Amino acid sequence: MYELNIYSKDGKIVGKEKLPDEIFGSGRGLVNQTTTLLNEAVRFYQASKRMGTASTKTRGEVRGGGRKPWRQKGTGRARAGSRRSPIWVGGGITFGPKPRDYTYHFSKKKKRLALFFALSIKAKQGKILLLDKLDMKNIKTKLFQKIVHNIGLNKEKRCLFLLSVVKENVYKSGRNIRGIEFKDSISLNALDVMTFNTLVFTTDGLKAFVTRVRDSCSLPARETSTNNTV
Repeated sequence: MYELNIYSKDGKIVGKEKLPDEIFGSGRGLVNQTTTLLNEAVRFYQASKRMGTASTKTRGEVRGGGRKPWRQKGTGRARAGSRRSPIWVGGGITFGPKPRDYTYHFSKKKKRLALFFALSIKAKQGKILLLDKLDMKNIKTKLFQKIVHNIGLNKEKRCLFLLSVVKENVYKSGRNIRGIEFKDSISLNALDVMTFNTLVFTTDGLKAFVTRVRDSCSLPARETSTNNTV
């Protein structure tokens, strides 16, 4: 079981939290299975983001071309029957894309397991941080940048802050900082975990996430927080 320090906005350790082993320790000793499942999960989530609206016209859909451009013989030019031919400029497209749905079935059990594996990898790498709370009275990017520096994330390329609720002041304070993004913790998925270098949970965000996972897959509730004030 992984035990993480809880940091305040000043960068001070204000407590400790034990991560549930059934969620953050699921990938141990399953390297081959983990790699395969995560690969499939990433492809699924990326495919689901595709709009599938790309469309081209075939020679039967392009406007014009009803009249033969010139007679069949005697002009010295190649035979042509329609201006809509794919070899003509402005003609139809051969085997071009048509609107389609790129999504495919990926079971809930696989989604959940892929998320557990991805979180286990991040926990093992030490790329999960806990914040006591993250609230902003005013919209101030400079102040948010100071918080990022205090908890040691100023050198990280991409960080995802996971809160129980993403409030407007917090979002607007950090949205202009390169590599910083926000998300409700209950909507976290395997692609998010694999995309970002570091995950930063608030204590409320972690609690909401763990509760959602346990409710969805009937995991037993456990006491995970020690809350030892330093």
